[in-house]
Amino acid sequence: MTKIYIFPFKPSPEKEDCNIFIEFMLQEILKTLKVRYEKSENTQENTQEKILILIREQPELTRRELASMLGKTEDSIKYHLLKLTQKGIIKHVGSTKGGKWIIIEK
Repeated sequence: MTKIYIFPFKPSPEKEDCNIFIEFMLQEILKTLKVRYEKSENTQENTQEKILILIREQPELTRRELASMLGKTEDSIKYHLLKLTQKGIIKHVGSTKGGKWIIIEK
């Protein structure tokens, strides 16, 4: 039995420079990376803003409660709370279970 293979592309008989295509693809990749980076930065800022709004309303919220309310993981909330604390925007006072968050006004 003879097998027949169909090749969707035939090799070009001419050798052409493909630099134009490569440059185009690299530009498209760069555009995509810039957009994703900007979205990532906006998402982090939005998450931290939402956390601050919730803490203003209910300073005794736990990481678990914040995660549930924002649809994020507890690790994500822990990360953002740490960043906000490092920036001097918030601090936690009291015990781990019975404490509360304080927003430091500057």
